[in-house]
Amino acid sequence: MLKCIGHAEEILHNTFARLKGQSVKVDLFPSIEETLDAFCSFHDCDSGAESADHAAIIGDTLLGYRTDVNCPLVISGPSGSGKSAVLAKWFTKRKQDGNCNNAEFQFFHVAGASRRSTFVSHVLRRLMRDLREHFDLDISIDDADDERLPWLFPRFLEAASKKGRVLIILDGLHRIGNGSNNDKVAGMKWLPLQFPEGVKIVLTTTTPSLYDVEDFEDEHLVGAIETRELKKKKVLLELQRRKWRIEDMEGMDESQ
Repeated sequence: MLKCIGHAEEILHNTFARLKGQSVKVDLFPSIEETLDAFCSFHDCDSGAESADHAAIIGDTLLGYRTDVNCPLVISGPSGSGKSAVLAKWFTKRKQDGNCNNAEFQFFHVAGASRRSTFVSHVLRRLMRDLREHFDLDISIDDADDERLPWLFPRFLEAASKKGRVLIILDGLHRIGNGSNNDKVAGMKWLPLQFPEGVKIVLTTTTPSLYDVEDFEDEHLVGAIETRELKKKKVLLELQRRKWRIEDMEGMDESQ
C-alpha cells in the first residue's frame, strides 16, 4: 500500500515538473541551465572525463562561493520570475538524457503540489522512503515519529551516497514548514549544514515582494500578506547565513 502511495506521489511531482518545463521557451535563461549542469556534475561519471568547456563552466560558476564543503545550490527570485519552470525543464531533460545520468537517484519535490507536500515530515518520509527503496538501505523509518526524522535524514544521505549518486530537487523551500504558523526558519533545521560527497541538492525559494498595504482595506489580508513576506525574508536570510550559493533570477533576461 505504502509503495503504491509513494509511486503515486512520484508521478504527481514529476508531472508537475514536466508540465512546468513545457511552459518554458527553449534556451530561456541559459546561464541558469549551465550553472545547474555544472553544479550537478559528478566527476566519477562512467561516460568519461568532462569536456574542457564544461570544466571551465564549473570553475567560473563556483568561483567566490563556499566550496570547502558540499552545500546546496539555491535558485531565488520573485514570484513569477520563472525559476520553477526553468528548473523543471532542466530536470525533465536530465531524466530523459542517457549516459551517466541514468545511474543517479533523482528526486523532485514541489512544495504545494498537495496539502501534505508543504510539511517537513512528509518531505522527509517521501524522500527517505524512496532512498531506502532505490539503494536497498537497511534503515527503517516505519516506527520513527516526526521529530526523529531530521536526525535520521543525514544517516540516510550518508548511506545512500556510498552506493550511488543522489540528486535532490526541492522546489519552494519557503513553503516547507511544520504545518503550523511557526517560523519557517525553525522548519529549516531539518536541512543539514553540509552534505556527503555524491549528494547534490538544488533548492528554489521566492524572494519577498513589496506591497503597499494602503492598497488593501482588509486588515486580516494585510496581516496575512505581511506574515507571508516576512517568512520569505527570514528563509533567505538563513540561507545567506549558511553561506550557501544563491543564484538570483531577479532582473535576468534571456540573453544572460
